[in-house]
Amino acid sequence: IGGSRTSQHMQGEAADFEIPGLSNYEVAKWMKQNLNYDQLILEFYTPGVPNSGWIHVSYGPRMRNQELTAARIRGRTRYMQGLVQ
Repeated sequence: IGGSRTSQHMQGEAADFEIPGLSNYEVAKWMKQNLNYDQLILEFYTPGVPNSGWIHVSYGPRMRNQELTAARIRGRTRYMQGLVQ
């Protein structure tokens, strides 16, 4: 579907999801506080629009517990450290 060949999705180590009716930011924040993971990425979330974007989470051999926020800036995807609202 156009993803990267090196993506953890290709190894079965990552999933993108959202939970209808819950804020993606709030779910990601809960995951950060309660779960162990490699990467947790809040992707294309718009503050004030709870179900905008989605959450990417990966679990694998590295287990970095890294949080990022992905946003489109001037037509390009940029990754910022942390969960940014």
